[in-house]
Amino acid sequence: MLWLKGFESGCIFGNIPEYLFKFRMDNRFFERRRGLKHAQSILRLRLEITSRLGYGIKGYVYAYLYALAKLMPKRL
Repeated sequence: MLWLKGFESGCIFGNIPEYLFKFRMDNRFFERRRGLKHAQSILRLRLEITSRLGYGIKGYVYAYLYALAKLMPKRL
């Protein structure tokens, strides 16, 4: 939602060449980001973003495919 509100407000985004945060992954990293509840949450968010930013059919297809990927077994 942070990115969505930025785009809607006309913010200009860009990449910077340095890392400003540290990210730690543990053995359960992918397990926490899978499953039905997570997929439903991702789908709702992506559908709202697609609708509000007017991404069209490609945005809706991407939203459903991304949510579907969250339901796949982690070994895939």
